[in-house]
Amino acid sequence: MVRIIVCCSQGMSSSALMQKMRSYITNAGVDAEVKAATTSQIMSAEMDFDIVMLGPQIRFEKKKLQAAFPDKVIEVIPMQSYGRLDGEGVVKFGLRLLEEKKG
Repeated sequence: MVRIIVCCSQGMSSSALMQKMRSYITNAGVDAEVKAATTSQIMSAEMDFDIVMLGPQIRFEKKKLQAAFPDKVIEVIPMQSYGRLDGEGVVKFGLRLLEEKKG
């Protein structure tokens, strides 16, 4: 199972996006789960994840997270996908990046 974390500054828009992502995962039968967390939760807690998808408003956190978790996929959600709450597109984007990282 692929574990995805959606991360944004306030949690409002990421919560709506996360619901769309969960809906797509369920309907498409994708073996994945989606949770929301702040960057501080990711950095301080023992969170089990494969992918962190950052909201565009906190793109500046990417370098810090990538340095802390070099073997994980850390990426900024494209602004268009984030604004449209494109859960399917965000899940597919994250899974594609994970496959590329595994090589």
